Amino acid sequence: MSATLLRRGLELLGAPEAEFRKRERRGYLGVNLRFMTSARSTVDESITRQIVRQNRGRKACDRPVTKTKKKKKAEGTVFTEEDFQKFQQEYFGS
Repeated sequence: MSATLLRRGLELLGAPEAEFRKRERRGYLGVNLRFMTSARSTVDESITRQIVRQNRGRKACDRPVTKTKKKKKAEGTVFTEEDFQKFQQEYFGS
């Protein structure tokens, strides 16, 4: 029953839109295009260049990638040969 009520409600909502489209056969594409092309504001080229210059370099994509140098780890060990000998004797009994 609720599906029927929902369908009926959608039909009632769609009916005024369909009637409007039947009455209004005029397309507004031409009118809208004329409005959009005539409503452009003309700005001096110097002002445009100033705005572009001020905004350049602020974004991360305008900045070059800087490579960071990795610190080289010291090769070697902190244990001495005596520590290894002691470990070997304690745990392996050799």
